[in-house]
Formats: sequence, C-alpha cells, structure tokens
Amino acid sequence: MSKTILNIVLTLVFLGLVYVLAEMIYTPIQFQEYKDAREKAVATQMKKIRTAQTAYKSITGKYANDFDSLALILQTKQFKIVTLIGDPDAGTEVIKKETFVSAADSMATLGIDITAEALSTVPGEPDAEFEMNAAQIEYQSTNVQVVEVKIPWKD
Repeated sequence: MSKTILNIVLTLVFLGLVYVLAEMIYTPIQFQEYKDAREKAVATQMKKIRTAQTAYKSITGKYANDFDSLALILQTKQFKIVTLIGDPDAGTEVIKKETFVSAADSMATLGIDITAEALSTVPGEPDAEFEMNAAQIEYQSTNVQVVEVKIPWKD
C-alpha cells in the first residue's frame, strides 16, 4: 500500500514539474508574441501620424506642435492641387489649373481617423498617449521643419 501511495505522489510531483517547466518555456514565447504585436500596432499608428503631419505641412507649411491643431486643420482645410496642362518645351501654351480637395476626405480615403484622440492614443493602451513636438532647426545653413513623435518604452 505504501508503495502505491509513493508512486502516486511521485507521479503527481513529476506532472507538477512538467507543468512548471512548460510554463517556463511558454511564458517568454507568449510575451514575445505580445510584444511584437504591440510594436507593430504602435509603428502603424506612428505611420498614420506621419501621413497626417505630412498633409498638415502641405497645407500650412510647417508641422503641427500638438494633436488638437493637427486634427483641426485636417478636418477643416483643403489641399491645393496645381495641374499644368501643355508643354512649354514644345512651344504650346501652358494652362495652370488649381483645384481644392478636402483634407478630411483624403485622410478618410487613406483610412486615417483624424480626431485628436484617435491620433494620439497608443494602440492597446487607452490611457497612454503619444507625445509630439515640432520645431524649426538649422541644418547645413538651411532652416528645416522637423517633428518628433514619441512614446515612453513602458507604454
């Protein structure tokens, strides 16, 4: 009888150790998958912010310093598109045609939600927000518009 109890106890200890070992192997793999998915989502969101900033700059000539002004301009302003018809090298008259396209419609076509909340929120972390700062710096004797968008690593 004691031999049977000993075998049952040893079997349970063995199964417990197998479970602990499997958890020790699986947990880092699961974390890496989660981390990769989060990094991909954040990178995708930052690309959307970059596209929105590029659109903002084409309208205003500079980058937005915060998400509220970025959203406001993209929701209310238009892009100017200049089309030249004719070839001046061929001796024909060139006609300059200007048309305007809504920035909000253009962003919607690209699948970008241009509300300040949607742009600034970190995917998967509703309480965390991206930080954004725009400036003008001198680079090789030229003034250059720059923008920085970042998020702390912990978020």
